[in-house]
Amino acid sequence: MLRPEDVLKHHKKQPFEPYRIHLSDGTSFDVKHPDLLMVGERFVIVGQPRAGKNGAIAHTHDTVALMHIVRLEPLHAAPAS
Repeated sequence: MLRPEDVLKHHKKQPFEPYRIHLSDGTSFDVKHPDLLMVGERFVIVGQPRAGKNGAIAHTHDTVALMHIVRLEPLHAAPAS
């Protein structure tokens, strides 16, 4: 399980590099913009832009328990899912 500080440290790297959040059940979420993630004490909220759009405006969001995050991986290195 990652701690909130672990996620924030990765998320705040400069320059921002899009990354994938991998969960224990095999699900993954892409974070393509730095404004589309909010970190809580036990969860993260990942904003998802409208299909085909990139940017800082979320169309939907997913709430993920930190206890289910198994790794964070740069998108350029992440296998297709």
